[in-house]
Amino acid sequence: MIDLKKQLPVLLVILLVVSLTACSAQSLKLTRLPEATETPVQASEPADEPTPSTPEPQQESAQPAAPQTGSGIVELGNHVVVNVTNNLEVFTAPDGSDQTILNFAYENARVYVEGRDAASEAINAALVVGDELYYSGENGHSGMNGLLETATDNYARAKDTGEDLALEFSSSRSVTVSRSDDRVLSLVYSVRGFDGGISALTYDRAFTFDTESGRQLTLDDLSSDPQRLRSFLVETLKQQAQANADAITLADDANAQLSALLREGNWSLSAAGMDIFSDAGEIETASGGILHFIISYDALAEVLDSRWLPVRRGGSGAVELLQQEDVAAGSVEYFDRLSVDDDGQHLCLMVDGVVYDLELWRVEYAGSFYPSHLVWHGSYLQNAALQLDALIPDGIPTLMVRYSDAEGNTVSRLISQSGEDGRLLLLDPQGFETVG
Repeated sequence: MIDLKKQLPVLLVILLVVSLTACSAQSLKLTRLPEATETPVQASEPADEPTPSTPEPQQESAQPAAPQTGSGIVELGNHVVVNVTNNLEVFTAPDGSDQTILNFAYENARVYVEGRDAASEAINAALVVGDELYYSGENGHSGMNGLLETATDNYARAKDTGEDLALEFSSSRSVTVSRSDDRVLSLVYSVRGFDGGISALTYDRAFTFDTESGRQLTLDDLSSDPQRLRSFLVETLKQQAQANADAITLADDANAQLSALLREGNWSLSAAGMDIFSDAGEIETASGGILHFIISYDALAEVLDSRWLPVRRGGSGAVELLQQEDVAAGSVEYFDRLSVDDDGQHLCLMVDGVVYDLELWRVEYAGSFYPSHLVWHGSYLQNAALQLDALIPDGIPTLMVRYSDAEGNTVSRLISQSGEDGRLLLLDPQGFETVG
C-alpha cells in the first residue's frame, strides 16, 4: 500500500502555529515520568479528588498475549506512555516594528515504559538528541538560529529594496506515535515550514526503540539475516512502485534509488506494518511530496524476527467521559492524570474493558476537524480511568479523544458539553455540524 503525502500549504503551517500558540501554557503533570527540559505550569489540585495510582507492572511473556477466558482481562505487558509538550518561539523584526519574521515551533516527546526505568531513560536520552538536532539544524534544515538569520536578512532586503517578499518565515515540528506496545515504540517527527523557498522544509524522521532495553533499533537489528531483509524490502518497494507507475516515476537504477530509502530515520514500525518513506521530491511523483510505502506484518513474517511483530490484541472496550465529582471514590483505578488547561474542569475519562492507542489531541476546525498536535498517548488502558483537567469551550471543540479496538479500527470523539443540561459529550467529528 502506498500513501502519497502532499506538502502542506503555507496556510496549514500558519494554522498549526496558531494552535501551538494557544497551547503554550499546557501542563503535563505526570509524576512517574522523568522531568522534561521545560518547567511545566502546574495546575491547582482539586481538594477532594483521589490521587492517581501507579499501575503494577504486569508479567511479561515471550508469546503473543491472549484473553484470559471468562476474566475480561487481556494481558498486554508493560504500558507505554508518551507525553508531548509544546514550544513556540516568535521573533519580530529587529527595527522594533511588530512585524513577525519567524515562528519556530516544536514538540518534545517524553516516554515512560512501565516497570522499565532504564529503558525509559535511554529512550528519552535519544529523543533529547533529536530535539537538539532540530533546534540547531539537520538535513538541510538550518535550525532556529539559521532560520532567524535568513529571516532577518530577508526583512532587511525587503525594506531596503521595496521588493514584495514574504516576510514571515516558519518552522514547526510535530510528533505522532506510529506504534507503541510491549515490544516496540516508533515515533515519527514531521517538519514543515516556509523560508521563502530557499530550501525544503518538509521531511519526516522516525525513531524506533526496543521498549524492553530502550535501545534505538537499526534496520539490521530487525532480522537475523539483515541482507535477506534488505533484499526483500527493496524488491517489495519496487513492486509497489511499479503497480503505481501512473503516479511514480522510478530512476533507471531503481534498485539503488529504493535501497537509499532504507537509511536510518526513513523507516518506522507502524501499527500496520513497516513504513518506509522518502524525503520530499526524492522520488518523482505527481505531488512532489513525501512518498510512504507500507509493508504489512503478514508479508514481513518470514524476514522479520518474531520479537518485533506486534503482540496479538484481544478484548473490547467502551470509553465514557464524566465529571470527576460524579465518580464515586474507590470505584475505578486511576491510571494517570493529565492537566492540559489551567483552571480546567476536572474530568474523568473512563475505560470499561480494554482500548488501545488511547490519545488526546488538540484539534483545529477549518471546514472539518483536523488534529493539530498530540498531547498524550497510552499504549492501552484497561478497566481504568485517566483524570483530565481541561477547558471545554462553549463553541467549537478543541480537544479530541482517539483510540483503537483490537482489530485496529480507530474511533475519534470530540470532547464537548451540552448547552442544555451541561452533560459531557463525546461527539463523532463527522457528525458535529448536525449534532451541534
